[in-house]
Parts: sequence; C-alpha cells; structure tokens
Amino acid sequence: MLYFCGVKIFIIIISILISSISFGQTERNTNVIEVEKTDKICESGLDIDSCAYIPLYKALYKWLGTPYKYAGNSKKGIDCSGFTKAVLRDSYALELSGGSRDIYKRCIPVDQKNLKEGDLVFFKINKSNISHVGVYLQNGYFAHASVTRGVMINHLSEDYYKKYFYSGGRLSFS
Repeated sequence: MLYFCGVKIFIIIISILISSISFGQTERNTNVIEVEKTDKICESGLDIDSCAYIPLYKALYKWLGTPYKYAGNSKKGIDCSGFTKAVLRDSYALELSGGSRDIYKRCIPVDQKNLKEGDLVFFKINKSNISHVGVYLQNGYFAHASVTRGVMINHLSEDYYKKYFYSGGRLSFS
C-alpha cells in the first residue's frame, strides 16, 4: 500500500534541503535525480507521515541508487556496512568502524517485532556468520546496500530477507 500524501510533503522538504546544499548542478539535473529517488521511496510504500526522525530519511535519501562496491564508502560505490556507518554518522552523529559483524557486537539484540526506526537489521547470508547489515526504517522496511542493486529499500517479509534474517540490533554505547 502506498502513502502518497506524506511522501509528497517529504519530497518537498527533501527537495528544498537538497537544492539548498547542491552546488554545481543545474536545476534540470537536480530535478531528474529527485524524480528517480522519489520513485524509489514511493515504490517502497513507506508511510513518511509517521517518520519520527527526518534526518535519518535525509541521510538515506542521499545514498539511494548508489551502486554496490565491496569495501566502498563513497557515492561511486558503497557496501552494506559502509552505507550503514554513513547513515548513522550523518543522521545521529555516530562513528562506527568495521564490518557488519563488528557492528553487531556493539548492539543489543532486538526481536524483529520490537524494531524501531534507526535500529539495525543483520543477516547471515553466508550461513555461519553475519554478512549483511541494514538500517531499519518502519513497518518492516529497511535500507541497505544490495550487492546486485546498490542502495535500496526492501521489506523484511520478502522471501530472500526472511530466509537470511538473523537479528535486529540496537546500538549500545556502554
């Protein structure tokens, strides 16, 4: 189910923010980028009206569509842990290091049904070890850097993610 009203308001806010910080891009190019990213957010079905922390979505928006690159950490290419660290840094001013397993070690496990916006989701795609991480958004949606499709939004109920889901996590700083 899509929630267009809230998405339109969110898009207007993001468009203003992006245009105020975009340098060296023509208005025409910026609009093309915004339409592409807007479609990705709309297609995901996120209910932006219920967002509790807009900086999280602003940080995510910057990375949508970025291609995957193992050990990458730039707009030219980024991996799942690099994406997660960048979003947490840009939205919560948290500095993390390491890969998905290292990040998991800094978390308190959280059941999937108790996940909150900004929590992390971990997957064991390689069976024995945590090998993938994403940022939980709301209503089962999470953002991550997919090996095949780059930074995108998916739902935990999708067969692939349901099969490999390991745990939710909430960062602990004690």
